[in-house]
Amino acid sequence: MEDRERQLAWEAAGRPRVAVAAIAGGLLLLAGAVYGTLVVLSGLPTVGLLQGLSPALHGQAAAPVDPHSARLAFIDHHAFGLILAAVLVALGTLCIIPVLRYLYRATVARLPRLPRAALLLAVGGAGIGAACLLGAQIVDVVKAHAFVRHGDGSHHAVDQATNSTPHLVLTTLAFASQVALAFAFVMIPLNAMRAGLLTRFMGVLGMVSGALIVILPPLQVLQAFWLVAFGVLISGRTATPLPPAWISGEAEPWPSQQTLRERRATRDGEEPVAAVKDVVPAPAPVPRAARTPAPNASKKRKKRR
Repeated sequence: MEDRERQLAWEAAGRPRVAVAAIAGGLLLLAGAVYGTLVVLSGLPTVGLLQGLSPALHGQAAAPVDPHSARLAFIDHHAFGLILAAVLVALGTLCIIPVLRYLYRATVARLPRLPRAALLLAVGGAGIGAACLLGAQIVDVVKAHAFVRHGDGSHHAVDQATNSTPHLVLTTLAFASQVALAFAFVMIPLNAMRAGLLTRFMGVLGMVSGALIVILPPLQVLQAFWLVAFGVLISGRTATPLPPAWISGEAEPWPSQQTLRERRATRDGEEPVAAVKDVVPAPAPVPRAARTPAPNASKKRKKRR
């Protein structure tokens, strides 16, 4: 009992802080994704113009120009916007750490079978992923700037600028971190839903948003929406009350739709649908004295005489 009270006190004390982190993380991820998309869309005309980039622009000797050099010129021209979008996404990703850590600890207190690997994947995936994604973007900007200023526009120069060792290492670590974070986003919301800490909608949405981290990384809208919704849920500033498991400290799986309908009907003063049945009562026993003999009984007695 003391451990449960201590756990509930810890959850209540950390709830406002985690709510702020969840809402901030969702808004940062959404802002980074939207701003990065706007930067890319605004640079599409520039990419078309730079497609014919020639070494003659820099006073160099003629050489075959790689068509991918336009991408490097675009990165150099929009360096600030791309780095700013990466910073927003990295900060939003870091905000995931306290959110999943809080939800993990609350879930383990009710379902101890949740492995600790889920917490390690959440912390490592979000932390390393944020650093590697931002680092890869900075490396791309530096290499693109060096290529535009001093590159000859050939395929060899483009390959050196786009496939450098730091870029490959950072992008590989970033992808591995996204896979780890996706597993954490599936395992923790799933078990939190089983413990009754999340509704079925929130649990399924968390798992789907985690899978999309790997399948469609640019689609961070669902992940951002889940973070904001979770922050609003535990903030206690909405008309929707917290699920009962947050109050009792025990696992209380979210009821099915049929159970919810029965509870709602009972609360409104009606009988549950499952209880309304046409039950035929059993016939009452007839006293022995009141039993009437069958019509043919007297005839049979006379014949026996």
